[in-house]
Amino acid sequence: MKTLCALFVLATVSGLLAGAMPALAADLPDNRAPVYVPPPRVYVVPGCRLGTERWWDGYGWHIRSIQVCN
Repeated sequence: MKTLCALFVLATVSGLLAGAMPALAADLPDNRAPVYVPPPRVYVVPGCRLGTERWWDGYGWHIRSIQVCN
């Protein structure tokens, strides 16, 4: 009788976990809809060029484009 109860509890718990897995997976970033972000506008000025700049925000290094003029 104990074995039968243990199997029943095991089947119930595994069924609940199997039902909860798709709901947990839906919160992952890979399952979100893609979002279109247009590229930033770049204005070309005579005598200037585009360069890159590294900056630290306290968590890691980032690279951004900057305009370098003579």
